[in-house]
Amino acid sequence: MSVTDECYFRYLPFHEDAVPTTVNVIGAGRFVSAVGDKYPPDGHPPLYKFEWRQGRTLPEFQVILLTDCEGEFESEATGLIRFDDTKLIILFPGIWHRYRPLPHRGWTERWLSFSGEIAFRLFGFRLSTPRVAVTTPRDVERLAKSFDDLLDAIHNSSGTDPMLLSLKALRIIVEAAACRFADGRIPVALTSCIQTEDPIVRDALDIIWSHSDCPMSVNDISRQLPVTRRTLDQRFTAIVGHSVLEEIISCRLSRAKRLLQSTDLPVKLVAHLAGFPSAERMRVSFTERELVSPLAYRRKHSVKSW
Repeated sequence: MSVTDECYFRYLPFHEDAVPTTVNVIGAGRFVSAVGDKYPPDGHPPLYKFEWRQGRTLPEFQVILLTDCEGEFESEATGLIRFDDTKLIILFPGIWHRYRPLPHRGWTERWLSFSGEIAFRLFGFRLSTPRVAVTTPRDVERLAKSFDDLLDAIHNSSGTDPMLLSLKALRIIVEAAACRFADGRIPVALTSCIQTEDPIVRDALDIIWSHSDCPMSVNDISRQLPVTRRTLDQRFTAIVGHSVLEEIISCRLSRAKRLLQSTDLPVKLVAHLAGFPSAERMRVSFTERELVSPLAYRRKHSVKSW
C-alpha cells in the first residue's frame, strides 16, 4: 500500500521511555469515502474503529480534516452538529463521540492521533473544551499538505524517527489550535526511536503496531512477510534489541497504559481493546513489567478527565 492510495493509515510504536519529543504521534491516515461506501472502513484496531450506533472514546487527542463533506458529528459535550463544505474536528481524550458523512455525500478524511505536553498546553485552556469540537480551517490546502507530508514521512523509512514526525505533526496541531483562536473560541518509545532499512523488520513493526489487537503469534507474522520464524527473530532481535514476541507484548502494554490513564473503561474491556487474550494475561504482564496491577497503575497514573 502506498501513501497515494485512497485509504492509508499507520499506527506507530510508542513507549514512555522513548526519547522525549514535543508531540507523540500515535497514528495517522487518509480515507476517501464515496457515496454508498461503508463508514467507517474496516481494518483499524478495536480501540480506533467504531459504528455510529455505539460511537467511541479515545485515550488521546485526534485532529480530523474533512474536505468536500456533508456530515454530522455528535459528542457528549456538543450534542448533534450537522456541517458541510470543509471542517476541522478536534477530539479530546476520554470524551465519547461519533461522526459520519451523510448517505448522499462522501468526504475526504485526513486524521492524526497524538499525545504529549503540547496537546494539553494548546487545548487545555479553560474555554478550549470539548464543547468546541468542530471548526472551519483557514488555509485548507496548506493544512491538507501538512497531513500528506506527515503521511509521506510515516510511509518512508524515516517514519521511525519520532523527532521528525513530532515536527511535522506540530505543524498540523498548531494550525488546528490557530483555527480555534481565529474563531474567537479561545481567549487571548524505545522502539519508536529505531531507524532501519531492513524491510523485514520494518514490515514486522508495521504489522505489530497496526494489528496487534488481533490474535497474533510470531509464526503469524513470519508467514505474512514471508520468512521463517527463526530468520525473523534473528533479524528483529539484532536491530531492535529484543524478540518479536516482546514487541507484541510491549505494544499491547503501551496501549493498555494509555487506556488506563485516560479513560474509565473497565479493565476487562481495556484488555480486549489493547489486544490481550484475557484480563488475566494483561494483569500478569503488568505485574511482571510494572510491578503493579492494572488497577493500581490506573490509580497512580490516571489523567484528570475533561
